[in-house]
Amino acid sequence: MELKFTQYAIAHLVETVELTFSGATMKKREEVMDRVLEATRRLLEWPNAGQVETWMEGREHIYRRLVVGNFKVIYRVDGETIYITDIFDARQNPGRMKG
Repeated sequence: MELKFTQYAIAHLVETVELTFSGATMKKREEVMDRVLEATRRLLEWPNAGQVETWMEGREHIYRRLVVGNFKVIYRVDGETIYITDIFDARQNPGRMKG
């Protein structure tokens, strides 16, 4: 299995951490991002571990979600590749998810 992140997912993670943890130190922000990214690596062993994301139903692919603290990781499995398509604060509007 291979894990690939879209540019959107990485940019959205950085943006979300910057906004959510704006008063925190750079070290704390990096720790939060590392925790989220480390959780995604577990998908390499269990790619279908996440629940199907109901907000993304009816699209070309089946999207799943992995929840890490307040973050939601949206991904899809295509053959031997796991595509991380969005990472955001789960407290925001789910209609903003990108697949």
